[in-house]
Amino acid sequence: MPGTFETDLASYEKWLGIYQRPGSVKLRLYYARRLSKWSPEVSPWELSTQQLGYFVLSCGKSPSTRKNVADALRALYRWGAMIGKVETNPADSLPRIAVPRAVPNPTPAGALRRALTEAPRSVDVVLILVATLSGLRRSELAQLHSRDIRSGVIRVEGKGGHERMVPLHPVLQEVLAGIDDGFLFPSEKNPTGHMLPGSIGQRLGDLLGPGWSGHTLRHLFATSAFATTLDILAVQQLLGHRNINTTMGYTLVPSLHLQEAVNGIELPLNVFELKQLQKAG
Repeated sequence: MPGTFETDLASYEKWLGIYQRPGSVKLRLYYARRLSKWSPEVSPWELSTQQLGYFVLSCGKSPSTRKNVADALRALYRWGAMIGKVETNPADSLPRIAVPRAVPNPTPAGALRRALTEAPRSVDVVLILVATLSGLRRSELAQLHSRDIRSGVIRVEGKGGHERMVPLHPVLQEVLAGIDDGFLFPSEKNPTGHMLPGSIGQRLGDLLGPGWSGHTLRHLFATSAFATTLDILAVQQLLGHRNINTTMGYTLVPSLHLQEAVNGIELPLNVFELKQLQKAG
């Protein structure tokens, strides 16, 4: 990697740290360094829009991946234009990539029952229950502390440091009533004292079996909450989503509600009158 570009990235990282969460900073830098390796003979600051488009294509076929790459490039060259590395932002002319809406995929009752009954440790049961009945992300589960559980709610620090309150399910009120002080899912291996998000995700995947994960438990939470309330805004708040379209991708509408929606359509003629029209035709 050209030394000057690596030096630029050190400054870019500091700039991103002002307003981006750590995960976003890491992703932006990853694609910036990958771009430099993709074009070892030409500085990234000298690449054209067309060349950037070829780079986006080289990163994968998934629309969501390509969108992430294009967004990372726009951010990089926007900063480059700000500090005078480029006159204009070549990434601004990249095509906008549409990402298909995600299909809800809630964990089925059978997989959940099996995971709970076959869990080898009590902490595994608690992990499954908290994930299922609170809808927390794996990063939120990882850092969950006893002090976050108070007065019938769980205090959650979500993405971007945004705080929200998730009411405790009655089962969780019973299960968590006598927990020890400290992290709910501790780890002696991690200097922070708690399990890492990746370890949380891996553990839930192992417990639930192939095809299911902590993320599909989050889909189950969203689907169940919506079926109970029919209030998508409430579900959005519980999940900690900024965009309600994201929430809709987590929520499977019960088929009974779909049938009721169709059945509610009224016509100005009754069935008998319609049959008479058919015969007349």
